[in-house]
Amino acid sequence: MSNASTIVVKRSGKRSYRLSGVFFFGAAASIGSVLDRIGETRSDVIVDLSAVPFIDSTAAEIVKGLAQKAARRGLIFTLTGTTHDMRVELFMQGIKPPLAHYEQTIEKALKDRELRSAAI
Repeated sequence: MSNASTIVVKRSGKRSYRLSGVFFFGAAASIGSVLDRIGETRSDVIVDLSAVPFIDSTAAEIVKGLAQKAARRGLIFTLTGTTHDMRVELFMQGIKPPLAHYEQTIEKALKDRELRSAAI
């Protein structure tokens, strides 16, 4: 199993990011600054967690901060690839609609975003 030193953020396309590795308190501190930079973007944010087997409350708070930052900038924040257990943890931390949107895959999130843009 992965440890704190193996949490990785990779840009996946121009508007999405994939996290991989165990995302818990040990990794949260080191990845927090990377996620903060993602929050500086001018486009909506998609964070894929499909390669993250576990997220704890500390990591969920980091994600919440990113979602709040996106909301303050008027951006849509979407999480993809979450498991049921992850969503339970994230919802307990207040990371639920309308603060964050959830889709199964990055592709579905991008398609939903395109449909929303076309409707405007």
